[in-house]
Amino acid sequence: MLAMSQLCTLLYVSKSLITQPESINELLTVSRDINIQKEITGVLVLNSGRFLQVLEGHPDNVQLIYSRIVKDPRHEEVRLLLNSPISGRRFGRWSMAFLNPEEVPPILGATSFDELRLKADKTAGELLSLIQSMVTSDAASG
Repeated sequence: MLAMSQLCTLLYVSKSLITQPESINELLTVSRDINIQKEITGVLVLNSGRFLQVLEGHPDNVQLIYSRIVKDPRHEEVRLLLNSPISGRRFGRWSMAFLNPEEVPPILGATSFDELRLKADKTAGELLSLIQSMVTSDAASG
């Protein structure tokens, strides 16, 4: 297992070009397998055609996954919100938890992922805490 000092967290938002539920399920299945192999944990949130994802793990593995996402034709307008060292995992129980909430609670006045992209520097920490509370409240699958 990796030393805590060798961990990072990465948070991004993107526009999802996936429209079918079966395609989301396929994405989750494949991604979870890859994440297990690469010792990546995290959560994927889908809301109003937008992805928000947190990835945690060794920086090289996290960057590898993120670079694949940036090139993935199922994503557009990928915006990195946070890439930072961490002392421990927030989502260590999940290779990729999945949330598909009908509403995203307002964060610093932002009511959509689009608004969060504009306020990224101010909201990343609060956003991570909110997602962690949503995942641990058993709203997540995976």
